[in-house]
Amino acid sequence: MPRVLLLLVPVLLLSACDVPAYDYYVDAKPIIDANCVTCHQDGNIGPFALTTYDEVKTVAELLPPSIEADTMPPWGANPECNDYLHDSSLTAQDKEILLTWLDQGVAPGDPTTAVKADEVEPMTFDLTLPLPEPYTPNGQLDDYRCILVDWPLEEAKYAVGFGVTPDRTDLVHHVVAYIADPSIKDALEELDASDPGLGYSCFGAPTPQDTPGVIGLGVDQRWLGQWAPGPTGRPFPPGTGILIEPGSTMIVQMHYNTATADPSPDQSSFEVQLADEVDKPATVIPFLDFGWALGSVPMTIPAGAADAVITHEQDISNSTLDWFAGTIGLENGDPFVVQEVFFHMHTLGAAGRLDHKRVANPTSDDQCLLDLPRWDFNWQNSYQLQEPRRVDPGDTLQIECRFDNSDGGSEVGFGDGTFDEMCLAILYVTGI
Repeated sequence: MPRVLLLLVPVLLLSACDVPAYDYYVDAKPIIDANCVTCHQDGNIGPFALTTYDEVKTVAELLPPSIEADTMPPWGANPECNDYLHDSSLTAQDKEILLTWLDQGVAPGDPTTAVKADEVEPMTFDLTLPLPEPYTPNGQLDDYRCILVDWPLEEAKYAVGFGVTPDRTDLVHHVVAYIADPSIKDALEELDASDPGLGYSCFGAPTPQDTPGVIGLGVDQRWLGQWAPGPTGRPFPPGTGILIEPGSTMIVQMHYNTATADPSPDQSSFEVQLADEVDKPATVIPFLDFGWALGSVPMTIPAGAADAVITHEQDISNSTLDWFAGTIGLENGDPFVVQEVFFHMHTLGAAGRLDHKRVANPTSDDQCLLDLPRWDFNWQNSYQLQEPRRVDPGDTLQIECRFDNSDGGSEVGFGDGTFDEMCLAILYVTGI
């Protein structure tokens, strides 16, 4: 081989190795548009925009740690535990593409070759209910406000989907809606009137434990749905729905975060997809040790504890099933099906897990229903099981909550307050 060609071979090999494996317009942009831009755009909750190449390049050094740690997009479920519908986490292939592209210098590529992200058909809703009037957050970094909205329909309907259209996307951090029975309407209005301004301050539960005339979540208040930044809404598990009776009151818990925007009036709306009938009526069952809530059993997180573990195991079919699921015809001793799991702790929470143990049929496998190895109070999701789980009488559910109170100077117990804690799973269940 001529000497000149021999000299060129290393250069050609080096140049080939330097060619980026991916570029922005063909490879990175479709992933970012599909998974990140819903929050990371001007005026929305993301602290910076990711809608253009220049915007992404400016913050490129900040992105790899969140991608590697699976903290963005915010999807906390451990994939080794179970499979879920509407999984918003990045796939292994998406992560490989983004991390490689970022590591190789964020090559732009040719704008004329841009690949569009797959478009998702937006949900359609049958009823939109705005907050009764604008509310201006109180100026604290986090303002949790429960606002009452009258249910307007005069006939019973099933909610089969839920969504939120935030008015101030830079302020609204998350929304949870509850259905309150007509029997406690007066008590809720008295609670509202006792707190100046629209609604009342709330954190955790939709009403304080000591609210006169109110029993609590799961009895005269039921979970309807929740929203966090991203898609405006999603359907409930296929073929299921939650009954809403005429005369009900909706308790809408708004979480306003003023870290990136000054307080200003917000009049967000929530939306419901409705049906006259469903294949399987659904309800929600809170799963916890009720002794914690009643004060008869301590749930103690010691001062300075870096890894306090709280657990509770119970067969709910022999005690509280008819109490919480009688509205859908379930009685103690009946089997039921877990369709969806929502987990709740407060700000000391570090990790959480819910397991189903096949005590009634030991030959069947136990099943992890939800594992959240990195709990984040600010990103609470609900997880719909791809394969709904039948629970038979005699089976047990076990909840485990881990807390980090290493910076705390005092022990913490169960309660609704900002500086209390909870260990709670909300089960969206149907009959078999």
